[in-house]
Amino acid sequence: PRGTQARKVAQDKKLDPNLFKGAMIVSVNGKRYGPDNQVDLFAALKDPARPKSILFKLASEDDAKRLNQLVERPHSDMSHSKEQLPSATETSLFTTVQIVNQGEIGIKFGSSPDNFALAVSGFVRDSDGRRLHNENEMSCISENDLLCRVNGISVLGEKGEGKRKGLSVLEKVGNNRPLSLSFVKPYIHTIVIEREENYGSNVGGPSELLFSDMKSSSTSSDNKIILGGFSLAEGVAENNDVFIGDNLVFINGIPVGAGCRLLQGSGPSPKLFEVIEMMKQHSPLALTFARAQTKQASTVKSYLTSSPLSLDIESAQTFSIAAPDYSQLGLTFTTGYNGTDVVVKTISGVEGQFQRKMKQTALPLVGCKLEALDGEAIPNYVTSQLVVNAMSRQWSANNRLELTFCDENHRDNVRKCQDSKE
Repeated sequence: PRGTQARKVAQDKKLDPNLFKGAMIVSVNGKRYGPDNQVDLFAALKDPARPKSILFKLASEDDAKRLNQLVERPHSDMSHSKEQLPSATETSLFTTVQIVNQGEIGIKFGSSPDNFALAVSGFVRDSDGRRLHNENEMSCISENDLLCRVNGISVLGEKGEGKRKGLSVLEKVGNNRPLSLSFVKPYIHTIVIEREENYGSNVGGPSELLFSDMKSSSTSSDNKIILGGFSLAEGVAENNDVFIGDNLVFINGIPVGAGCRLLQGSGPSPKLFEVIEMMKQHSPLALTFARAQTKQASTVKSYLTSSPLSLDIESAQTFSIAAPDYSQLGLTFTTGYNGTDVVVKTISGVEGQFQRKMKQTALPLVGCKLEALDGEAIPNYVTSQLVVNAMSRQWSANNRLELTFCDENHRDNVRKCQDSKE
């Protein structure tokens, strides 16, 4: 799993850690173990002495497939349930506002990205900073929304026809009151992501984006790339080689756990929940960990003994990491054997900057087609893997990516209204 030295060793040797799923441990440091001495095997694995040599017997191909099916089943169930949710286009398509007061309309327009309609580019505000006309009613319109009807007349059209219609109709009836304007949400979304430099940590990247390849139609060989979701990124702790079993000893210079034994007069260690609250309240974070020396003689007894065990903090190796906040660590903690030490229990992935940025937009991006990368249209013959590779190169070179998505279902629903009337 994440945060284990075994995973780190496998990655350093260019081995896929997933190859070891379902594998059986045969021996530790040359000593073989079987079904009858599993307690001794656990004790050998818990022994902090290094180096440690572990011999595995990999699962057969059939066993690995069965294991993967068990692991992936919950994810497939979640994806099916997600597909059954109704889309926004199935509930409400139009937002209509009525302008009854004389004066400016109060809405600025520009062209939509595909020139199919006029798009809201901004709002005129009064001296108090409020939108003109009915503030509550106008607040349901957002920038980039598409103007689709004026007094019931469709103002949509291909190749710039929608823009021309919209300007022509507004010129003729824009001063009439009441004036009815109908809008739809945009179906083309452009997201700009720039690398965050947070105290030396870079969490996430293009690999967070999960794309799938789909054929444009049953008879076409053209490929389209669909955003299927997000994967978790390696947290700050995993990026900085924090391992399961490491002891947290200082938070921004404040001793906790085993660190309280290192500094005389520091008093008893805070309780585990107090330590976690302390980390949640501090930003940025500077954490110091302690790890048993790799060649230190083992002082760890079988977990069946009742003796309270503590890290020998004075002889341990210490190292520090920096993180912008607790959410980017990717750590969970537990209490050590002695009831006071704070020990890393698990290491997990975190939401990286791509996932965070795209969720902050509150746009329905999952299920959308990737249209362009940094302003360049995606050719219909490339695969998602080629696109992700290109993203990674441009991300490394420019520290910035511009992604354009298209909600094709919403687009098709909007275009069906091109010639319709209220």
